[in-house]
Amino acid sequence: MEDKNDMQEIIKEHIKLKFIEPGVSAYSSPSFLLRNQGEIKKESTIAVNKIEFLGILIGEAGIELQEYIVEKILNFSNVFKEKKQLQGFLGVVNFADIFIKDLARYKKNFQPLLKETETLKRKREEFHTQRVLRLKQVCNNLPKLAIPQHEDELVV
Repeated sequence: MEDKNDMQEIIKEHIKLKFIEPGVSAYSSPSFLLRNQGEIKKESTIAVNKIEFLGILIGEAGIELQEYIVEKILNFSNVFKEKKQLQGFLGVVNFADIFIKDLARYKKNFQPLLKETETLKRKREEFHTQRVLRLKQVCNNLPKLAIPQHEDELVV
């Protein structure tokens, strides 16, 4: 309870000093507009149950990849005709890296294709198509990650 009271005092002090000002969020949660020399620079929202950050949804239930990124991965073609298509696919898959165990194991099979100057048509094998399908299957069933509690013992 002390933390909440301390936070409220800090917020009141910042409002009084005109560092922040109360704003109204589209989601009806308290938000504050940060001020820098009279100009509004950034909006900060506090006291919400879910936060969307860099394609990740962080909430009370855990950490999960946002649905639109999974859809983007699944909408890629299974066969890449150009190097740029493969680079795009692997770039989007990188958003899911914390959710996929041993992602490097899946991606290593595509590295030779990225280094070659030949078109992927000549180098592509059925094996690569199977790897793309497997990676899509893994992305379609991503786990939710648990948020550590204060009393949890963490090994770094």
